[in-house]
Amino acid sequence: MGDGLIYFKNEKGKNDMYAAKKVQYMIANNRIFKTLHVRGGVDLQEILAYNDKYVLTQYVSGGAYFVYIWTRDFQPVEKELSLYTLHHQSKLIEKKIKPYFGDCKELIDKMETNIENKHDPCTYGISNFHCKGK
Repeated sequence: MGDGLIYFKNEKGKNDMYAAKKVQYMIANNRIFKTLHVRGGVDLQEILAYNDKYVLTQYVSGGAYFVYIWTRDFQPVEKELSLYTLHHQSKLIEKKIKPYFGDCKELIDKMETNIENKHDPCTYGISNFHCKGK
């Protein structure tokens, strides 16, 4: 991912690829991905968490992690929020994620615990998390 292509092993065990723009959703290892607009194109983003109003997704490009916040009908609210240092991630949670997911204590606690334990990015181990409220 990251270049508009999905790489995988086909039914014959050989490396193969498929254009991400032809995929609406993909499930892999209990993780859900959705094709969304990023950086002027389309690519898969992992759905990290969602509540009644918003969806938090993650996009990885060249080893760099970015999060996006969308409405439930996938209109962008916050785009390409970089997770470049743990210190920055802590501020990002407070300023950009809590306004939309602040009622989701378990999600915020997990992200903050990841930072305390130096798991980078702070989204480590979070996938398809359903938050109640907001």
